[in-house]
Amino acid sequence: MLAEGEELCLHGRYREAAGPLAQGWHRADVRYQQDALWQAAPALRAAYRADPGHFTAVWHAETGRKVPGWLVSSLSVRRAVAPRRDPGADRGPR
Repeated sequence: MLAEGEELCLHGRYREAAGPLAQGWHRADVRYQQDALWQAAPALRAAYRADPGHFTAVWHAETGRKVPGWLVSSLSVRRAVAPRRDPGADRGPR
């Protein structure tokens, strides 16, 4: 499941990837397959960032749980540290 979700993310099909990623994460978590979990983490982040609302709904439907806190906070941290654009940068030389 995780590999299928990762493959869909590679092709930009993030909404379709949410289900297989959630199912695979849940199954791997139950079996303590840590290597598989962390290998899939970039795909999980990409799918979540592409559409957090959709991903959250699919995650809950597939696992019965909330999205992991590290996944939600990774989006918040990214937004918090995103560089600000200099409004005068596009003006060119004076």
